[in-house]
Amino acid sequence: MRLHKRSVYLGLLLTIVACGASAKEKAEELARPLLQAAAERSLFEADKSSPFGLLMKFELLGPRSKPMQGAYSWVVTPDGDARREIKFADYSDLEIIRGTTLWSKRSLDHIPLQATWVQTAFRNFAHLNRNQDEFRRYWTTSDHHVPLRCMELVRDTKMRSLCFDQENNLTKVEFIDTQTVYEYSDFREFGSKYAPAKVSIKREGQAVLDGTIDIPSTDGKVDPSLLMPPSGARKQITCLNPDFPTLKTKVLPHYPEQDRSLHRAGTVIVYVLIAADGNVQNPTVIQTAGDSLDAVSLEAVRQWKYEPAKCGDVPVEADAEISINFSLQIR
Repeated sequence: MRLHKRSVYLGLLLTIVACGASAKEKAEELARPLLQAAAERSLFEADKSSPFGLLMKFELLGPRSKPMQGAYSWVVTPDGDARREIKFADYSDLEIIRGTTLWSKRSLDHIPLQATWVQTAFRNFAHLNRNQDEFRRYWTTSDHHVPLRCMELVRDTKMRSLCFDQENNLTKVEFIDTQTVYEYSDFREFGSKYAPAKVSIKREGQAVLDGTIDIPSTDGKVDPSLLMPPSGARKQITCLNPDFPTLKTKVLPHYPEQDRSLHRAGTVIVYVLIAADGNVQNPTVIQTAGDSLDAVSLEAVRQWKYEPAKCGDVPVEADAEISINFSLQIR
């Protein structure tokens, strides 16, 4: 099972609901109905009522590398079966979901950082509204003289901001996930549902992905061959609303004295497979901060223990990314 793992200036600020317990309650009272309506109308909401097919063509950007072209396709049938596929450069990742079974096949034994960006971009929309969302504020503003109502909320320590027009349609969304900002714009209606036509991702202020979503089809007609599991695919249990893994035991990495004395700092990102017993398997560095910082990060992460992901009461495997920041300000 894969883990179904945000500030933009929108114009003149007109009204702000200030912080404080009563202000947050007022923000939720005003914002929750808009969020519920957005979830009900989202094309990407995890339900079986709106079959669709889409293709996102994207460009991966980097300050030291040439842009790479890639594509992400996603098909959902009227029965709720699905096919998701990512391709860029020499990497490919295919998932087939039929009922409670997931078949997956990818060209590497881990998920590269760029692939996690693409996956997360769509998973952000899988569940727009959750009871545990904490509303921070609600305000009105305008963008090019168009009145907007905006909200800011927190889910799992990650910030989200969403803005709606006068017809309660989403116009712009930001999700902030540690150092990564996902921006969605150019929202369009597809039948009774909606979806963004443009997706952009930034890391530490640097653009790393620009994507354009082709207009989805909603006729529900899917070539049956697209849902056939490929040979050599890995078979797993899956579900629409898994309980995500929770960290039980965390071992902090040692900051090597040589790196500290040389003022080496940075963030190491490690891909892991969290097994059904909660142990970490196959830790792989997908963003490096240098050999020695990478090594101590891997040594520490191997000792982490989790309460595993679950489908109902059944423990299942889950992919995850762990970020470890080495800062000279923290000893």
